[in-house]
Amino acid sequence: MAEPTVPPTPRHAHIDVAKGIGIALVVLGHGWWLFDARPRLLDVITSFHLPIFLFLSGALLRPGRSWAEFAAGRAQALLKPYFTVLLALAVAAVALRGQRFIDRAAAMLYGNGETLTWIPMWFLPYTWLVMLATYWLIQRRALAGHAMARAALLLALAWGGALAVPLAWNLPVSLFGQQIIVRGLPFSVDLLPIGCFFMLLGHALRGRVLADTGRATRIACWAALLVFLAWHALVPASLDLNLRRYDDPLLSTVAALVGIAAALAVARLLAPAPWLGPVLGYLGKASLFILIFHQPVQTAAWHALHPSLGTAPAALLAWLAGLAVPTLLFAVAGRVAPLRALLLPAPRAAGPDARRN
Repeated sequence: MAEPTVPPTPRHAHIDVAKGIGIALVVLGHGWWLFDARPRLLDVITSFHLPIFLFLSGALLRPGRSWAEFAAGRAQALLKPYFTVLLALAVAAVALRGQRFIDRAAAMLYGNGETLTWIPMWFLPYTWLVMLATYWLIQRRALAGHAMARAALLLALAWGGALAVPLAWNLPVSLFGQQIIVRGLPFSVDLLPIGCFFMLLGHALRGRVLADTGRATRIACWAALLVFLAWHALVPASLDLNLRRYDDPLLSTVAALVGIAAALAVARLLAPAPWLGPVLGYLGKASLFILIFHQPVQTAAWHALHPSLGTAPAALLAWLAGLAVPTLLFAVAGRVAPLRALLLPAPRAAGPDARRN
């Protein structure tokens, strides 16, 4: 007899909207042509656009399965599309450009932003590692002790992780008599502590993050947005995990947390909006596909449109294309069995931790 599948349960609309805001900012931040004269704006975007996905993943973690079952389930969601897409690119590079498959395979297995052709895909194996480490900590009741012990653990991960960010960047290493420069470790494992901080904090605050909105919460939303604007007007510290940039252990971490709070605030305010809320929510559901496929689409659109339209219109249309085309692919993949099998996780059997979002 087949195992029962999980019955649908209501999604938290503001979480999908927050993901939609985050992925829209990721795509915008990769439109490098916009930021040559606006580096401060790019710093604001990168200060939180990836940490928010780690934070929200932590808020949605539901312990219940064994660690091995959880690892396999997350591999279905994150590593399966990672290897499927990169293997297809490797085969194309071998067939069309004469590249060596071994070189592409090594880059894929190393799996950070310095080795991948589609750079944003580094975040998939990294998120998988962070989820596994965070789940292990939760299973060992790392957040179940005294409040001071929980705070000490989070502080150690935040401070130690921030200090560790640049340690494996531009690092000279002697290997088989050859001097090489290491720029990040495989699967970005050097960023594991700081990633665990954001994800574990999201899990610790999951009750507040997932709570329904009310009058008091709406007031807090506007306050969070104002704090975000004031912070970035006064404090220049930022971060960029892929480039191993962490300007200050305290200020950069606060910048990320202020940005996460502001994005969640805006998401709560926009979720009930008649059309914008559903659009952003669907982008949030498609965020994995957008992360994977937006870079080549956005870049191709920019190069095609810029000569005739100029910077601003071409940048806007390229950004929209980087969101729309992968979202369309997400919709198609859900309806075409081969694509669904290659790019989407298999339906999860009913279990104690089964949830949507």
